Amino acid sequence: YNFSNIDPNAFNGAGSNSKTINIYSNLTNADQETFKFYFDNPDKVQFHPYEQWNPSLLNLPALPSLL
Repeated sequence: YNFSNIDPNAFNGAGSNSKTINIYSNLTNADQETFKFYFDNPDKVQFHPYEQWNPSLLNLPALPSLL
């Protein structure tokens, strides 16, 4: 799996952070359910198709691979 395209803002803050975490991946639905629990607020994690990642919208490069 390619985890390169995780919104960099996902890692700003912790605990009571209410920011939505956008993850662009090719994970299966079952793997998405598992992966979102790596974050403090799993209910804020939203998955999007990997192909929708557009780093130009954030003016930031994609993060290096986490795995």
